[in-house]
Amino acid sequence: MIMKTKNVGFVHISFPFGGAEKVTIDVSKYLIKNGYNVFIFTQKIKTELLDSTYDFLNIITIEKKISYFIEQIKSANIDLLIFSTTCGFISQQQIEISKKSGVKYICVDHVKPFWEANIKIEIIKRKIQTRSFFSRLKYKILLKLHNQLREDERVKQDYRNILKYADAFVLLCEEYKKNVLEKLRTTSDKITIIPNPLLSAPVHYDLDKKNVILYMGRVEYSDKRVERLIEIWKRIYKDYPNWKLKIVGSGSDKAFLEQSVKKQQLERVTFFEATSTPHTFYNKASILCLTSQTENWPLVLMEAQQAGVVPMAFECSAGVSKILAPSSKNGILIPCYDMQKYESELRELIENEQKRKYIQTNILEKSKEYDINSVGKQWDDLFQKLLNS
Repeated sequence: MIMKTKNVGFVHISFPFGGAEKVTIDVSKYLIKNGYNVFIFTQKIKTELLDSTYDFLNIITIEKKISYFIEQIKSANIDLLIFSTTCGFISQQQIEISKKSGVKYICVDHVKPFWEANIKIEIIKRKIQTRSFFSRLKYKILLKLHNQLREDERVKQDYRNILKYADAFVLLCEEYKKNVLEKLRTTSDKITIIPNPLLSAPVHYDLDKKNVILYMGRVEYSDKRVERLIEIWKRIYKDYPNWKLKIVGSGSDKAFLEQSVKKQQLERVTFFEATSTPHTFYNKASILCLTSQTENWPLVLMEAQQAGVVPMAFECSAGVSKILAPSSKNGILIPCYDMQKYESELRELIENEQKRKYIQTNILEKSKEYDINSVGKQWDDLFQKLLNS
């Protein structure tokens, strides 16, 4: 008996854009090789980031209007939908889409659970810094209110809806599952743990690195906080005239940071647009720096390890810790958000080539844990379980 090819659809607000979309691309490659048809539904196609490497994907532009999206789902004969928590459709809309289309759905959290409440606070902090006196006063009051409601009930209700109505909820590690169940004071058998995957290296990486410190990712204040890295560079760059800082990525904070660097006359800082070939930067960099307020399971840390680039990050989530622990073996973990400690650890890495080489040897081995064949099979197993139930 010939099995019917299954059609699965991943939903993203923009595509391609950041780490969540990269995970979808990597998992899709595995699924297609194993007999699935994969569709990407997105409200906005980032055409400047698309090239021939994406030709294997069926990318469909949708509208925010749910009725139109449902028509697209039916037209593509979708068997299973995968929503990310950042896909642009809140839980109530996901429920409606699933019911009216008759399609089962999975929700996958590509970020640390309950990240939404923290992001709101960081956005308000940014507005306090950049507005007039009276506007700052208003936002300070708002910030106080949001701090009091940090675990805001609307966010919790979204997670309750996911556990109640979604056919499965995918999280990145056991610590995140424990966090969700404790915060909601509930139990659930719908949560599945699947880490992010890593494809085989696109090139044979040169392990004789250059004097380059690299940031790779979105340039957004609310979560990535790249201005912290620029502040650290400001403190150290005069002491290391042979080193450079490269910032690769796009986002709403980029123009502001470029102006800040120019205004402060900081030397040897170069900004680059987001790229579909990050390996060209990993191939030369010695150190990768994240200074994020929040992360979940940062793909760039895994990619850096695979390329032999020593990664550094604040210990802002269980995901970051899982990838980089133990510190000074699989990377460098910095207590949140200790800028002085970050600076001193970065200085030590710059000055101590032997330490960089020691960590490089370890992280090349560590990166093998994220093999796409292992992670892809976990997705396949989950799909088969849901489609056959």
